[in-house]
Amino acid sequence: MKIVFYGDELLPGLPGAGIVDEVAAGLRGHRFILRGRFGDTSLNLYRRVEAEVLAHDPEAVFIMAGLHDAISQSEAALRPWYRWQKALRGGRLSPIACRENLRAMLEMLGRHGIRAWVATPPVEYRPPLVAALEEVNSATRQLCEEMQVPHLDLQQRMTPAEIPSRPPLQLPWLLRAWSWQWRAPDYEQLRRRGEFSYSCDGLHPTPDGARVMARAIVDFLREQGLPG
Repeated sequence: MKIVFYGDELLPGLPGAGIVDEVAAGLRGHRFILRGRFGDTSLNLYRRVEAEVLAHDPEAVFIMAGLHDAISQSEAALRPWYRWQKALRGGRLSPIACRENLRAMLEMLGRHGIRAWVATPPVEYRPPLVAALEEVNSATRQLCEEMQVPHLDLQQRMTPAEIPSRPPLQLPWLLRAWSWQWRAPDYEQLRRRGEFSYSCDGLHPTPDGARVMARAIVDFLREQGLPG
């Protein structure tokens, strides 16, 4: 089966910590097309769905979206970046906007006879960001129930029970995370320094964290009848 994995940078992951690479190793016999772009919100995914999903004529699409929608809500210092780099009016998106962007994508996929699965992402940086993502993910869960689209809740699986208070995210953090796409950081050192559980910075999984998330995705897809 030809499957597009569609979302932000969490799906390709950082060097050596790729979620989709791990999924492909666990589900043999399928063609996986990865279309994850750094910093993309649900609106950015909607804008490129024709060129980067439909153009491949896939049989199925695995969508994981919402993290950057939540960041745009919770982390005010990053809104100028979302406004300039992601063309978001006001630099932010609401949970309702995320839900409706996802609805539009799912309806488009349905019209083309493409099977869809949706995952809600985790985060563990600071309580206000966790709460903002829960609002986004709650809207996504409700939409999936309404449209009868299978849903995997990675936030519930991955987020620790207690999140320490940490300072708001600033632009240098975003630029550093962007640079990690080409230069792998010392994952374990960052994880220990930040007292994180599955990530190196509160958002991006370490190699071990990526493997845990990939196993959850593999189990979920097998439950949905995908062989391999």
